[in-house]
Amino acid sequence: LMLNDDQHLRIRNFIAKSWNNREIDGLIQENINKVLKRLPEKTFDFVAEYAQPVPLLNIADILGVPVADYQQLMALGVAMTKTLDLYISLKDMVMMNEAASTFIDYFREQVKLKHDHPDEGLLSRLIRKNREDRAGLSEDELVSIGIFLFTAGEETSAGLVSNTLLHLARHPDQLRALRQHPEYLDPAIEEVLRYDSVVQLLGRVSKDDVVIRGKRIPAGATVTLVVGSGNRDEDAFEQADTFLISRKPNRHLSFGTGVHYCLGDWLGRRQSQLAMRSFLEAYPRVTVPDQPLTWYKNLAVRRLNSLHVNVG
Repeated sequence: LMLNDDQHLRIRNFIAKSWNNREIDGLIQENINKVLKRLPEKTFDFVAEYAQPVPLLNIADILGVPVADYQQLMALGVAMTKTLDLYISLKDMVMMNEAASTFIDYFREQVKLKHDHPDEGLLSRLIRKNREDRAGLSEDELVSIGIFLFTAGEETSAGLVSNTLLHLARHPDQLRALRQHPEYLDPAIEEVLRYDSVVQLLGRVSKDDVVIRGKRIPAGATVTLVVGSGNRDEDAFEQADTFLISRKPNRHLSFGTGVHYCLGDWLGRRQSQLAMRSFLEAYPRVTVPDQPLTWYKNLAVRRLNSLHVNVG
């Protein structure tokens, strides 16, 4: 995320060449079914019991890493998303440093294990391709890639699935329309991405002098890009503040743009589509009772801490 030009392209292209197997619907659906089977019968926390475990199991299977202690891995993933926040305290930095240290130890052990005992997971493929192509990635770089893919693949998708159910519940007419027209599911996910993006802010440094609406941004200036605001731009979207699952076109900015466009956008979309389709099919009656909503303390990432639902 923090690299540019040749440094960035070298690692991004290396990952993209190894991560070329997108036939993963079966893997995702299998994990969804596992989680659905262990949900409580009537009332539960949708975030903790469903939205977080599903993408965690998926990215663990994709990478080929064990999830025996998935609660710890989830907590580490949450802590690492704080690195995206542009406004952090000393306490936050200590928490991030501790999480990073634990993650580094975990993935260093996994890299060594996969080097000696490779499997068909993505981490093994990255290690094998690095050796066969003489790509020259160090162990530290492979560890960093593992942490990045795990965290990005788990936390943002958990936020997207949670936000989707929240806004469908808040807009019962849209939920009814989706149940009547299942083909609206894919555009519904896109509308959630636009209407309430998981990633709200991005930090950048201006490479050149830029003038936007009469405001000069000099080269070298630090800039906060407010993705959430761009996704509600009245010049780009009709009824920008209205949640419409049938919206087309929907050219939102939630996966970024340019050379840093999200590497796993296809995975985030697909597992969110399958997770919501399966959940709504399993529970024809879903209600979200009135409750105080709390959000993870992170200005850059909009993720619910919990969302209690009734399915009975």
